[in-house]
Amino acid sequence: MTPSKKHSAMYGHLTIPTIKIMQGLLDVYTHTGNQKAYGMVNQMAIYVQKRMARLDAQSIEKILYTVGANPGNEVGAMNEVMYNLYQVSHQPEHLALAKLFDRNWFFKPLAENQDILSGLHSNTHLVLVNGFAQRAAITGESNYLTAAKNFWNMLMQHHAYANASSSGPRPNVTSPTSLTAEHWGVPDHLSNTMTKEIAESCVSHNSQKLTGYLFCQDQQPAYAETYMNTFYNSVMALQNRNTGAVVYHLPLGSPREKKFLKDDDFRCCNGTSIEAFASLNKGIYYHNVSSLWTNLYIPSTLNWKEQKFALQQEGNFPTDSTVTFTIKSAKEKVLKLNFLIPSWSEETAVYINGQRESTDPSAGTYLALNRSWKAGDQIKLVFHYRFHLKAMPDDENVFAIFYSPTLLAAETDAEFILKGSKQEILKNLNCDGKDIFKLRNANNNFNLRPLYEISNQAYGIYATLRNY
Repeated sequence: MTPSKKHSAMYGHLTIPTIKIMQGLLDVYTHTGNQKAYGMVNQMAIYVQKRMARLDAQSIEKILYTVGANPGNEVGAMNEVMYNLYQVSHQPEHLALAKLFDRNWFFKPLAENQDILSGLHSNTHLVLVNGFAQRAAITGESNYLTAAKNFWNMLMQHHAYANASSSGPRPNVTSPTSLTAEHWGVPDHLSNTMTKEIAESCVSHNSQKLTGYLFCQDQQPAYAETYMNTFYNSVMALQNRNTGAVVYHLPLGSPREKKFLKDDDFRCCNGTSIEAFASLNKGIYYHNVSSLWTNLYIPSTLNWKEQKFALQQEGNFPTDSTVTFTIKSAKEKVLKLNFLIPSWSEETAVYINGQRESTDPSAGTYLALNRSWKAGDQIKLVFHYRFHLKAMPDDENVFAIFYSPTLLAAETDAEFILKGSKQEILKNLNCDGKDIFKLRNANNNFNLRPLYEISNQAYGIYATLRNY
């Protein structure tokens, strides 16, 4: 999103600020029962409805046909917030208004699995897909769920960087911003997009939201693992741990620096990053009637009131590979507990009440434990950490370095260039203490740290292999 551009006088001022205020008021009501907040969000919905009712179908299509660079009307998440409001109000006019923002020019190709993302402004359209996912959950329209899933697959498999972030330069540059930022490019062509303004914070946050929505519909390990990757290697890397300041973009080339926004800079990504950090406790646990899924390994206590089941999680993941769960329920309870086993952990040791299980769970799946649980029962997971590389889809010689879940950044103020083979690079990587890593390569010694630990120093993420 570009804060400096002028929006259409007809519609633009109804978009981003209005939507954020509406969602905030709705959250106040759903979490606290504040009737004044509920009345205000309903009045705002009436206002939007009246404004849209003054336009004929042709005008609405023109306004909401947002295929150009930095479109003058960023419709934002108006469909999503109206679906959320409908879930509470059950008023048909709220559902009808939400559907008005689901445009066929964008929806139908996605439902048919056509990748039309190249050239589109990323966050304008990503948040519309969040609305599609909510529509599917509310109305049961499977074609909207299909469109959301197809979009997610396109985004993550063909347009996303190693940390599941996306957005960058537009293939057809028609504005200053589109030269460097905020758009999607040609599928699988990412190695030439490494400007200083890629991976917009709003895009990372909203893609994580979409991943969470889809996991609720279909409990696939790929969704959970992508959520974890986004959490640690994108969202957690947006904020300065010393000052709380956040970035607009998260550059992944070399050498790069994080450009932290000032306190009085009210651009969209400042607010969105703060929203993201206010939601860090989301996505740890999910449940249905009789099963629980643990997708993030974060010290926490779960109180599942409906099942009268309590669980305490302890550990220091991802710095430490051991996580422990202790049942705190007063009464014995039969439940199925599912624990994510990420694809990077090829050997995961499982202990139940101190006894190691005879078979290790497969990587990229869930460990499913279905039994009667009583107070004091303990489950311990010990993940197998290893170094691994993620290459650009269009250039195997351009890659990012991970230590299991953690994306590593080389502390360097020069271009991150390596020599030798990938096998040699992996062999010469070492863990030199908690969150401290070393790489010996040719005549160079690199210090590496998790990207989320980087604040004000220059760094490099994607390395380039050159043997000439």
